[in-house]
Amino acid sequence: MPKGVVKTKADEHKWEKAKGIAEEAGQKDNYAYIMGIYKRMKPDYEFKTGAAIGPYVDSIINGMTVTQVNTNNRRSGARLKGKGLLVKWGLDAPEGSSVRTKYLPKWVKWAERQLAKKTERVEQKKEWTRTTVDGYSVYDLEGKEQVAAILSKIQRDVKPLLREFGLTYQTIKESVAEGSLGFNRGRRIIALSVRQKRDMMKLRKYSAIMSTMIHELAHLRHMNHGPAFKAFDAELKASARRQGIYSPGRSAQRVAAAWLRRVAEKD
Repeated sequence: MPKGVVKTKADEHKWEKAKGIAEEAGQKDNYAYIMGIYKRMKPDYEFKTGAAIGPYVDSIINGMTVTQVNTNNRRSGARLKGKGLLVKWGLDAPEGSSVRTKYLPKWVKWAERQLAKKTERVEQKKEWTRTTVDGYSVYDLEGKEQVAAILSKIQRDVKPLLREFGLTYQTIKESVAEGSLGFNRGRRIIALSVRQKRDMMKLRKYSAIMSTMIHELAHLRHMNHGPAFKAFDAELKASARRQGIYSPGRSAQRVAAAWLRRVAEKD
């Protein structure tokens, strides 16, 4: 836990939440990824920019493309970049230091394991088929009823946002894409990852799914990730928080169970 940034009990709580979100995304040990989430939870804090202060240098290690760059981050970090590895060296690892010698091989091995698991998941998903549950296109897997219930509740919960900002789309469906948590197809169909990447029999947190949905709603107005998109995404999230639509930390399993009970009672 970074002592210079996490100073209070409230900060500690946010940091633990950020770690949980990162774990769901398969980035449990990626410090830079966790810090990025934490920064969004504390928008008023003066964080370092983390800008690159040197060129991006590519090399081949164990047959993998490894891109390295120096930054003004306090700590170094690494993440997957396509089929390769991106390493951002921070102030804790000057060029020629033993830190780089120690961590680069570890990160390469980590990336190799993650890419192998990703390849395995991609091959497995090729055999999966879709079905329709309560009008929603989902994958024919265990827990599909819960997935459909989550999609139904998401669609109901965002209606106030659609009215407030004049947004429209046709439908939402389940996605199991490896490269994203959601996507917007032609501003008509919104696809959401409801299941966790590492364990498809478990669901992501409801708040995380809602966050992805709001992100995709922002794309209905701005298709890129430029300043206008980021401002609109923040505006949507602020409105969602005020209306109780978006509240970080809610369990999708509990939300789905409650929603299914409600539907059953109506029937």
